[in-house]
Amino acid sequence: KKFDKVYTKTSGMGMEALIVGCKCVCYGMPYYAGWGITIDKLKCKRRERKLTIEEVFAAAYILYTKYYNPYKKRVSDIFDTINEISLQKKKTKDSTKNILAIGDSHIAPFKSKIFQVVFQYNFIINYVPGATARGIGNKNSLTRSRKIFQESLDKYNYHKIIISLGEVDTAYSIWKIHETKDTDIEVILEQSIKKYIDYLHYLTSYAQVVVLSAPYATVKDDLNCDDTISGIRSSVNASQKQRIEIGIKFNQKIKEFCSKQKDIKFVDFNDIILDKKNMIKEMFIKKNNPCDHHYCKVRYSLVVLYKFFKEKII
Repeated sequence: KKFDKVYTKTSGMGMEALIVGCKCVCYGMPYYAGWGITIDKLKCKRRERKLTIEEVFAAAYILYTKYYNPYKKRVSDIFDTINEISLQKKKTKDSTKNILAIGDSHIAPFKSKIFQVVFQYNFIINYVPGATARGIGNKNSLTRSRKIFQESLDKYNYHKIIISLGEVDTAYSIWKIHETKDTDIEVILEQSIKKYIDYLHYLTSYAQVVVLSAPYATVKDDLNCDDTISGIRSSVNASQKQRIEIGIKFNQKIKEFCSKQKDIKFVDFNDIILDKKNMIKEMFIKKNNPCDHHYCKVRYSLVVLYKFFKEKII
């Protein structure tokens, strides 16, 4: 801003001077010399064309250069790089001490301060009631879950990302689509699994991912539940056993996928949550409100803590 002309040998500052409108005298032959945009003291026989500053910039900064995003762990480009630099300026300096927990309402136990105290990380919780694995692939879904989760992803860097989705799919939405659109259950299940897997791949560009096995349907068949959530779920004809069975299939498929991934860890709660008949153990059902489709919060939190310690998740 303070000078009209820059003298250089081969420094990249010569190109920067050209970009901001300065004249540039080159005593060497850097990549931007010899194209008619610099005052050259040498001549390169191979550079016969006349180029504009914009054309040289496009060749050097866009077409030729290879970029890598160390925060998202992916091959990048100039636009992503500019956006990332801008984003990192807005993020906190010590943000790698953060763990993001996202998903449907079953992720809520992580709001307990016990996780922060035990693991010495700052747990940031962002959950969307009714969020589905199927809907996570749709930026315009009714719950807007992907957009809401993205706001958290863009706010900090994270040590790990914990996610729990699938309960709404296997307990309600898969059955609803099956009944209203007469589509095969297995086909709808695979669609939800594919959407979930695609999103898990996406999350690994931000941090290592921990996938919690999807909770199972807790509301028993003989209950007459009038509350909003359970009332909606009871509008489909699938029994509790059928919902749990499809949930087991869902978790098994996701577990198989995660086992082949370097940056994704699956945490399986089946051995603790389910009994020998593959039904939910009574200790995890809320006695004071059996219509509540969530596990008993205290016991579920203890199970998560136990698994995280045993399998060294964090």
